[in-house]
Amino acid sequence: MPLKLHTIRLIAPVAFALAAMGTASAEDAFCSDGDSCSEVTVYNHSAALVTSVKIEQHTTDGACEYSDNTYSKNLSGTGGDDWGGDAFDVSLNKKCKYKFKFNTTSGCKGDKTTHMTPGNFADGQSLVQLNGACGSLKVVKD
Repeated sequence: MPLKLHTIRLIAPVAFALAAMGTASAEDAFCSDGDSCSEVTVYNHSAALVTSVKIEQHTTDGACEYSDNTYSKNLSGTGGDDWGGDAFDVSLNKKCKYKFKFNTTSGCKGDKTTHMTPGNFADGQSLVQLNGACGSLKVVKD
C-alpha cells in the first residue's frame, strides 16, 4: 500500500536530514539549473536490505538524454512495521522518464523495478518505495 500524505510528512524530516548529511548531492542529480525539477524520495519500507538503487533517465521525445546513476547505499528497511526505513532524495527533470531498480541482498525476489513519467510528476508523485517481504517485494509510487 502506498504511503499517504500524513506518512510522507513523517518521513520528510528523515529524508531532509539524510540529504543534509550528504546522501544526495548536486552531482548525483539528474536535473540542472533552468530545468523543471522535482525532488523524489527513494525509500525502503521492505523487510529486505537494499544494497543499491539504479536510476536511469531515458530519452523522452527528444527532451532528455540517456544517463544513469547507481546509488550504492545500504538502505535498511522496516518490514512494514514502522516508518523508520532509510531513504534518500534525488532531483529529477519533470520532462524525462525514469526507471528505478532496487538491488537487494541475494535471495530476495519480487518486483523491484518501477518507472516515473512526466505524467507522474504532473500528478504530484514524489515517492518511490520498496514494500514487502524478501520473497514478495513490490515497488510502489505515490
